[in-house]
Amino acid sequence: MKNTRYALAACLLTALVVPVDAAAADSGRSAPLNVYVQAENAGNVYAVKLDIAFDARLLEFVEAEPALFTGEREELKQGNSLWNDGQRNTGLQAWHEEAGELAYLATQLGQGDVRSGSQVSLVKLTFNRLGSTGGISDVTVSDGEAVTLENGVFATVALDGIMLADSPFQAEGEGNK
Repeated sequence: MKNTRYALAACLLTALVVPVDAAAADSGRSAPLNVYVQAENAGNVYAVKLDIAFDARLLEFVEAEPALFTGEREELKQGNSLWNDGQRNTGLQAWHEEAGELAYLATQLGQGDVRSGSQVSLVKLTFNRLGSTGGISDVTVSDGEAVTLENGVFATVALDGIMLADSPFQAEGEGNK
């Protein structure tokens, strides 16, 4: 992958429509909703930064689980966690949510295990559905950037395309080792 900056047009309007069923939400909360974020045609992804919006009257953000690295989570403070595979620190994740705006960042540590492919999973977001009136909320990625690592060189690129789904993506090729 060349150190090229791609247009963000592909991810400006990326949204997942989430219906919030009034009957299921009568108690104020219903079953958690998982939203899976994936980049299309991404090369050598080492870190990711995403800005995500949703209707905070209908959805409550609960947690984020990174897909760029594995290990056990050590909570540093609300929204910040360090991940360790038992031998080394593998990643750092940070998020901040306020009034339906979620800023998300995840980076591998050290040499990392860069991800490439036509589909690269980035993060699983978990929400609670709220409200007894029901309604529909879009979960929208308004901005997305990745840091790539190739031949020891870091580069920042805009993500070419971002997909959202309410079920896990099928791994294709080497996209999600």
